[in-house]
Amino acid sequence: MAQKKFYTVNELQPLNTAGTWTMTHASNLTSLNKTANADTSTLVFKIPRNIRPGGTGEPSIVSISAQWDNATAALSSAPTVTVNKVSINSTTKAVTRAALANTLTIAGTDTTGTATGDFTAKAALNQPYTLLDNEALTFEITFVAAATSAVKVYGAEVEFA
Repeated sequence: MAQKKFYTVNELQPLNTAGTWTMTHASNLTSLNKTANADTSTLVFKIPRNIRPGGTGEPSIVSISAQWDNATAALSSAPTVTVNKVSINSTTKAVTRAALANTLTIAGTDTTGTATGDFTAKAALNQPYTLLDNEALTFEITFVAAATSAVKVYGAEVEFA
C-alpha cells in the first residue's frame, strides 16, 4: 500500500536561483512567495528521508508533487521539473548528480500550470527509487514568470511504495 507524506515548504529547505522569494506565514499557512517580476527562477527542494514505522528501512519513492498558486497573473510558459539523485563517493568523496527519469503531469486550473490559480506538478518516477546511505534527492521546479506573475509555493508531497 502506497504511503504519502506532505512536507511544508519550510521543511524542504528551499534554495532559489533567481527572483525575490520570501517565506511567509499568513492565515495559519506557510508559503514561499515570489515577488512579481519577469524572470526565470528555479526552486530546489531537499527531499527528506522517510523511515518506515518500526525502523524497517527506507521505502522506495514513487512520485514527488509540488503544490503552488499563480496568485496574480499567468506564467509565461509551463513549469518544468527535475528530480536529481545526488551521491557522494565513499572513497574519493566526489559528489555527482544524476537526473531520475520521470513523467510530469500538471493538474489545476489548466494542464500546463500557466493560468492564474492553484496547481500540482507531479513527477512520477519511471521506476521506484530507494535511496542508498550515500545519496540524497532534490526536486527542482522552474517557473518562467511574466512581469506581473506572483507565485506562492506551499510544499511537496512524496509518495512511497
